[in-house]
Amino acid sequence: MVEESGQAVLETAIVLPVILMFIMIGITVSLLIYSQIIVTMSAANGARYGATIWRNDEMTQSEKESDIKAASLKMVEENLSGKGRRYSVSEEDGMLSVTVEYDFDIILPFADFVLDNESVTITNTAEYYIGKDE
Repeated sequence: MVEESGQAVLETAIVLPVILMFIMIGITVSLLIYSQIIVTMSAANGARYGATIWRNDEMTQSEKESDIKAASLKMVEENLSGKGRRYSVSEEDGMLSVTVEYDFDIILPFADFVLDNESVTITNTAEYYIGKDE
């Protein structure tokens, strides 16, 4: 009779790291999708709020941009960790554009062998029509 008691341990030792890697990839992709949703909603919220205050003559340009930034980045700051957040607002031809960027840190071990960086930049721009200057 052949001894098979160590075979199950050996098979587990070979298969377990592969299964754990697939689980880690699934978690990372889920977090990346979640981060993309938050960045998209954040840019849309900032642009929507900016469209309501952009033509307000009682506020200075820097106050408007500061308020739009606060409205836009509030969701990112509440839901995503990390320091790589950037924001810009511009107005051209009656369109208010708000861009939010977030650096998503990849948590996979050995990801730097496959990817150039250990983070991925998620960017979204939302535009609202605010009318042209008269």
